[in-house]
Amino acid sequence: MVRRLVAISALVLALAGCSSSQTATSSNPYAATTGCTGTIAVMASDGNNGESPSIMNWARIGLDTFNSEQHTSFSFASANVYGNPALAATEARQLANNPAVVGVVGPATSSDTTGAGPVFDAAGLAYVSPSATAVALTDGRYPNFFRVVGDNATEATSINHLVTGRLPHHHVVVVGDTENYSRDLTARLMAGLDNGGVSVTKVVAPEGRPDPAAVVAAVPGSDTTVILALLQPSDATTYVSALRAAGRTPAIVAGDALFDLSTFAVPGAYVANYAPDIGQTPEGRTITSVYAEIFGSLAPFAATSDVAMQAVATAALDSCHNGLATRAGVLATLPHLHLRDTVLGYPVSFTTTHDLVGARYWLYRIEGRTYQPVP
Repeated sequence: MVRRLVAISALVLALAGCSSSQTATSSNPYAATTGCTGTIAVMASDGNNGESPSIMNWARIGLDTFNSEQHTSFSFASANVYGNPALAATEARQLANNPAVVGVVGPATSSDTTGAGPVFDAAGLAYVSPSATAVALTDGRYPNFFRVVGDNATEATSINHLVTGRLPHHHVVVVGDTENYSRDLTARLMAGLDNGGVSVTKVVAPEGRPDPAAVVAAVPGSDTTVILALLQPSDATTYVSALRAAGRTPAIVAGDALFDLSTFAVPGAYVANYAPDIGQTPEGRTITSVYAEIFGSLAPFAATSDVAMQAVATAALDSCHNGLATRAGVLATLPHLHLRDTVLGYPVSFTTTHDLVGARYWLYRIEGRTYQPVP
């Protein structure tokens, strides 16, 4: 435990040294000269149920870094939720009933947002997701929702350009599941490919219960691209293994939920992601190497959680009065927030619908145990 605490302190110092202006300056002069308190909650997996804890861990590091740089004393609260809207609603009510909670990082998934969102909205809590990408989340039904990543429409457009440009195969198979993220992305991929005149087949099986025989039957040969629009890496691995066992070697393209080499590392596969791989920049390599020392795994794909925390904490500091942040202040500040520098390497601000200004997707090809950018 001592080594872990020392490592976290070292990372905070390293991050502070890498970017002395990482966080946008608060517009509140009182907050700029006085410490501020309040609780920022994070709704994501803590890893106890088998999902990656990276989003939760990056948020912890983000808050430690912010407190160190800004001399604030914001506290961290966690809600262990991943892909269960009913549980998300229950956890959201607990957070909403805690008057110390002034803002939320998360939920991590689109499904969880549908459960937690109405509760947060009713409680006047702003919530900034690092990874929920369903397009409908910013159509006005969740007025306090913000996100620091692109949506499924942006992802589908990027993947379809890759498939029809770099991988012009005669047939495309889109493999999805029944989770909200997958259903939304699958529908948008299908619509784009149909409009592009591509021969396309859709295979859908329940999340956690893949149907490899159906995918193998849908792939006539190697002149095919298979797009894995899935939430669970284990399902994706099952499908790829079944195709290989049947002697099928189609091109594999994966959605952003599979952007994690510790859980999906198919050689030659293309993977989309809503953020750049910060492990490929000098500053990012420093950060992720220390992250690995603390948490035991390299997770550059989850650095968006650091940015979501940066956004909420900056708004909380701006809202500070008499040493206390407020929910109303956080919610009022976020629409006008502008983070000049982030760990992702680009500024962050929000559109009128609370989407990320200038949102885009990045494409990578897995070579060995690394991601290589696709031009």
